[in-house]
Amino acid sequence: MSCEPVRRKRLDPEHPSMKKLQAFLVPLSPLYGRVMALRAALYAGGWLTSRRLRRPVVCVGNLTTGGSGKTPLVIKIAVELSRHGLRPVIVSRGYGRASEATVHVVADTDAVLLDPQEAGDEPYLMAQKLPGTPVVVGSDRFAAGQEALRRFDSDVLIMDDGFQHLRLRRDADILLLDGTEFRTEARCLPGGNLREGPAAAERADLIVLTCNPSRETTEALHRWAPQVPVHRARFNTPFVHSLPDGERSPAAILQGKIVAAFAGIARPQRFFASLQQIGARVALTRSFPDHHAYRPAELDTLQRDAQNARAQFLVTSEKDAVRLPHWQPPMPLLALELSVTLDDEDHFLSRLIGLIRGGTVR
Repeated sequence: MSCEPVRRKRLDPEHPSMKKLQAFLVPLSPLYGRVMALRAALYAGGWLTSRRLRRPVVCVGNLTTGGSGKTPLVIKIAVELSRHGLRPVIVSRGYGRASEATVHVVADTDAVLLDPQEAGDEPYLMAQKLPGTPVVVGSDRFAAGQEALRRFDSDVLIMDDGFQHLRLRRDADILLLDGTEFRTEARCLPGGNLREGPAAAERADLIVLTCNPSRETTEALHRWAPQVPVHRARFNTPFVHSLPDGERSPAAILQGKIVAAFAGIARPQRFFASLQQIGARVALTRSFPDHHAYRPAELDTLQRDAQNARAQFLVTSEKDAVRLPHWQPPMPLLALELSVTLDDEDHFLSRLIGLIRGGTVR
């Protein structure tokens, strides 16, 4: 019997089978939305208890299920706060790791201490890209925050994917919204992809739109969060790095090249589209469930299919790269790096630092 931990799989929300299932479950969405709204109201009224840590907490979260770009934004915020003289620590649930119930230090100020299976792929990726910034995981973010402060006495905690984690108070709530999906008529789970109804956006201190907003998004923001400052973000894919050695190159090396692409992330179609935008000739795509743990047989099939497609490169996402075993296919294997820039970065940072240094605690 295998001793590997059982990993929950998230299906691609854009997969046709998921679309059919969601359509069947649409009648349950209003009930789910009302339950989530009641829960938020109970926390706001003090009927349910939230606890505060002794250092400011910045929360980065979203309303939709997966795929909004939280990880690159958390990395961006950690880098910028460090440049402004603060010492951040990142606290994450670490979805899909071997033991989500326990608190673990993924990275301290000197080194990465856990592997991706123990840490979860996103915390491990953040630890890799933020040397010197501690990363702590735990499903109870208050307990994880306490451990982080005990170990590192940081100036500010950045809570990854915590907009619905109301048990921990925060000084700044940053809400990421997909500018093409946030609409007044958008539905909650299980018949839609919202974790809460659109009215929850009013809880945010700052909203970051991660795609060009549609007219429906603009109207929904005016209705549900008219007082919340809105900032625009753009995702960039300027670099790739080779696996397993990590050598970095401009993503432009893929222009005109035939590539086979695979991804086990929330929205793999966006990853494939980004390769086309770079100028790669995408001859083959393979999608896997979010946080997928790749098996040798799957990789053998990928390699064979890529060769049959006459691909010159195999390309995957950064998140997938940390989950790959030591695999060296006969063709070059690359990971496409993802970063984020804010159109009005100085204004965003001044607002965020103002909240950290004296904003209202929600």
